[in-house]
Amino acid sequence: MRIGRLPVLIAVLAVGFGIAPAGPAAFAADRMVAGPAEAGSAAASASAASATAASAAPLCGFMAGTRPHITKVMWIFMENRSYGNSSSEIPGDPSAKYIDGTLIGHCGSTSDYHAITHTSFPNYLGATSGGLHGDGSQHPYDVRSIFSQVDPSWRSYEEFMPAPCDLATQTGTPATGHYYVNRHNPAVFYSSEPVSGDCKQFDRRLGNTNTGRLARAVQRGKLPRFSFVTPGLCDDMHLLPPGVAGCANSTAQGDAWLATWIPIITAGRDYQKGRLAIDVTWDEGDGGKTGAHCLTSNVANCIVPDIVISPYTRHKVVSRDLSHYSLLKMTERLLGLHFLGRARNTTVRNLCKPFGLCPRRA
Repeated sequence: MRIGRLPVLIAVLAVGFGIAPAGPAAFAADRMVAGPAEAGSAAASASAASATAASAAPLCGFMAGTRPHITKVMWIFMENRSYGNSSSEIPGDPSAKYIDGTLIGHCGSTSDYHAITHTSFPNYLGATSGGLHGDGSQHPYDVRSIFSQVDPSWRSYEEFMPAPCDLATQTGTPATGHYYVNRHNPAVFYSSEPVSGDCKQFDRRLGNTNTGRLARAVQRGKLPRFSFVTPGLCDDMHLLPPGVAGCANSTAQGDAWLATWIPIITAGRDYQKGRLAIDVTWDEGDGGKTGAHCLTSNVANCIVPDIVISPYTRHKVVSRDLSHYSLLKMTERLLGLHFLGRARNTTVRNLCKPFGLCPRRA
């Protein structure tokens, strides 16, 4: 069933009136201190009433059992949460109501999905290119990436980014709490062509839920083959810069951001027609040592939540050993691309297999 515009509008409005109760927030390697919520943004609303859209039509699995024909993949990268059932983890955090009750409760998810390391940036780099290419520090990389593989059919949708392909280490204002950091926007770090030349055209501001770049692409069924979506600070569960007050519960704010955007994206033509798969993941766990070897570690700060949202995926929690490289491998398989870097390794499991997404041979 297709979700019409009216139920989606009702859902977006309804979300704005039910702020989830405050709870303890978990902080990770690139720590910041709380800052103000975005005035009038998706994250200023809460997740409690988000079930309106979810109840209008099945969120996941309504095409389960049919031959998958995914031609588009979207990643949404959140920040700094470990997987688990404690009050500072996901799904255990009581402020992660939409994530736990709707996304994990109805779609595919994992219980042993590994980040690559700490801090944030090398996880973004590794997930999009298949390796750290040295130490994974922030500098231009003349290597292939998922962006170059699908160019020109890619877009990064970056919340609060001042200008396309912005290289600002951190930019925003305390008055609004709209902060952007370049380390969460991996496309700007690929110096190789064609990504470098196309960056300012395809690395875009996220915009609002009605007329923004992402919203319009969703409404028109014109999403590219690969979309990389980055919420701004606090909307991604990351805290705001030191000394800026206002982000008292970053888990609730990130949960509300997802509760607003996921119903919009899944109501779009690409998802309803079975063309789009969405993966929501967290870059790294809570805490941990810079440079940690998380792929081979089972410590809590190396295991992060990962959620697979698709028309073909029924509710299940997969306990297999997976990682950001598994996500890259899944995306390349679904889009018919060669595997890059660590995604080529036979020891790296393909995330598409347990969730009913791998293309079937005729």
